[in-house]
Amino acid sequence: MAKKNKQNKKEGTHASPEEQLAKLGYKKDKTTECVCPESYKHPEPCDIRLTRLPHNTQEVLRDAGTGIPDNFSLRLNRWVGFKNEKEREKPFLPIYSDKEGIPCFALNCVKAIVDRHFAAIKDSGLILNDTELTSDWRLIVGLGNESVFETSMTLHHVYGFPYIPGSAVKGIVRSWIITELFGQKSDDKGVKVTDLKKAEERALDDKDFIAIFGNTEKAGKVIFFDAYPTSPPEVDTDIMNPHFGKYYGDQEDKTPPADYLTPVPIPFLTVKGTTFRFVLGIRESENSVIPDGSLLERGRPLLDVAERWLKKALSEHGIGAKTAVGYGLMSSASKSS
Repeated sequence: MAKKNKQNKKEGTHASPEEQLAKLGYKKDKTTECVCPESYKHPEPCDIRLTRLPHNTQEVLRDAGTGIPDNFSLRLNRWVGFKNEKEREKPFLPIYSDKEGIPCFALNCVKAIVDRHFAAIKDSGLILNDTELTSDWRLIVGLGNESVFETSMTLHHVYGFPYIPGSAVKGIVRSWIITELFGQKSDDKGVKVTDLKKAEERALDDKDFIAIFGNTEKAGKVIFFDAYPTSPPEVDTDIMNPHFGKYYGDQEDKTPPADYLTPVPIPFLTVKGTTFRFVLGIRESENSVIPDGSLLERGRPLLDVAERWLKKALSEHGIGAKTAVGYGLMSSASKSS
């Protein structure tokens, strides 16, 4: 058995990330190193005794001399330390205090993953439309996800980097079309008035809208794939600063929203200035041209219309949390080589 395990390791079953990249044709050079600034401080190993990892897992990792995991998703969601604060234990990470712990992603690793992901999509036989968009400022996806912290972030569970799920992309495009095209109705005098309450009902009566997004009876024809970063994502901290926490949390309505209440800053993670590749796909036989009489753009195939509204939604509304205050807005980026 030992001989067999040794042979498997030699053949690459347990190959390191560097060896796997080499097999994909990516040579080790300066682009495989971290792309972080010179002032960046790599995180010190967290005392594993402060985590809530199982004791046998702690023993194995301690014996192996393992520090903080390289995978940022594991570090954020699994390698969580706890400390006593005001007579209770509170989860903490170095990332919540200063620049220590902010991940740096290797350029070639990101490029290899994104290229492999896009190659797999191209092999599906669909007509594809890919667009690269860059966040204008900060982007937050998954802020309210379940977490031991008060906030969270959507991270790829295998690769560890931030990405935008296809469901989120489809949801924002669908919502923006409903608001912009179906958010008005004609009153008794034929004048257009805003009516968002029944906007979705009007959208679901439009056959071209259903053709793109589907309904409860059938799936939409356009497929919205996960958006992966094409450049190493820059993860940074931000804060929310609610001033009236006691007022909002008072179930008996006895606490007024007064100025003497103490603000409690809540840190959360964001992605800054990162370019993502958005890919839409459709079967060639289903990429019909929208006819005259539709509220959607006439005379263009479904896939082209979906791409146009994707750009409009992300540039005019944004994606993720806190879009009302400018987060999540994106604009066109040049194609990566």
